[in-house]
Amino acid sequence: MEHGLPLYWCLIAGAWIKIALGYDDPVQYPVDSATSHTFFTPIVGRYANRNKNGTFSLEDETYNIPANENRGANALHGGRVGYDQWDWTLTSQPDTNITFTILDNALEGFPGFIVSHASYTLSSAVLVGGSRAVGAEASWFDV
Repeated sequence: MEHGLPLYWCLIAGAWIKIALGYDDPVQYPVDSATSHTFFTPIVGRYANRNKNGTFSLEDETYNIPANENRGANALHGGRVGYDQWDWTLTSQPDTNITFTILDNALEGFPGFIVSHASYTLSSAVLVGGSRAVGAEASWFDV
């Protein structure tokens, strides 16, 4: 799932239309990530929100992660390199669904080892997505 494929339904002129957001040329994704970073994919990072000053506390320990927004005022979506920029591994592909996995061993300074899965199922011409994560220890995680 390199850099994702977000699908959306939009109501345009009274009709529901499926659209996929992304670049026509895959070479553009790393360029975008280094400049404007539009976050085309729905799974953006280990923490899908902002951390003020790029810090948080967990079990009496303070962690500092890269502050990548508002001139260092916040860490956005997991730091400089979020899940949207990592290559996911195809781990399952039965008939009507597909699952991708990423192994996150303290990426961007977050504590703990996390195994994250993103699954998509096609049922009656409807694509349904979901995600889940499993950790072996206390961690900071929200997708």
